[in-house]
Amino acid sequence: MNEEQQLVRTLEEVSMNAWPAVETMLYDGWILRFSGGYTRRANSINPLYPSTRDIAVKIEHCRQVYRANALSPVYKLTSYVYPDDLDTVLDNHGYHREAQTSVQILSLDAYQNENRG
Repeated sequence: MNEEQQLVRTLEEVSMNAWPAVETMLYDGWILRFSGGYTRRANSINPLYPSTRDIAVKIEHCRQVYRANALSPVYKLTSYVYPDDLDTVLDNHGYHREAQTSVQILSLDAYQNENRG
């Protein structure tokens, strides 16, 4: 894992801790979050870590778990997901993209050094 991938993972972990779900389930490297449908972020599947199970089986399992909780499965994807082509795989399973977000970061040390004067 390179430095950028680690940063993305860390930001996702911090984000999940800052906006906790009522219930969290770990499933073969994916984090499934449930909060009664209140927000996407707290009711989403977060594929942050490597996994070993067949991807089609995982997607179907997640679909069943979310439906059992009266929720539509929503995947929260970053530029570094497992497997790497998960967005294409989800497209092939009938999912579509919505609510795209751009996360940007800035080193405060660099900002302060540039703006001293």
